[in-house]
Amino acid sequence: MLGNYAVKNSNNFFSATQTIAGNLSATGRLTVGVNQTNNCTGSSILGGAANSITNTCSTIGGGGTNTVSGYYSFLGGGTTNSVLTDGSFIGAGGSNTITGSYAVIVGGFSIPLVLHFYYC
Repeated sequence: MLGNYAVKNSNNFFSATQTIAGNLSATGRLTVGVNQTNNCTGSSILGGAANSITNTCSTIGGGGTNTVSGYYSFLGGGTTNSVLTDGSFIGAGGSNTITGSYAVIVGGFSIPLVLHFYYC
């Protein structure tokens, strides 16, 4: 065999160590890290551990035990943060929760944000 290749294990996951020079393209969803849950098309978890995405077109950058359940939402990192609504953003921090749509928490600790923003 020539070069490196991915090996499929019994859980239908592929594992390999590979250096990529150039472009990397993925279709569907991209999940990197340990014990991540990402069942949604167009969503990505880019690192960390025990993070979860349960809606389409959202991203978790990293950290641990973070949750995104809104559409089109972003959670940068930190720990135990939750984005529960659509179009919302948490940059980082810990134990922050957004329950209102289109809201932003840049960072901090234990900030509950329940504002609702509507647009026409």
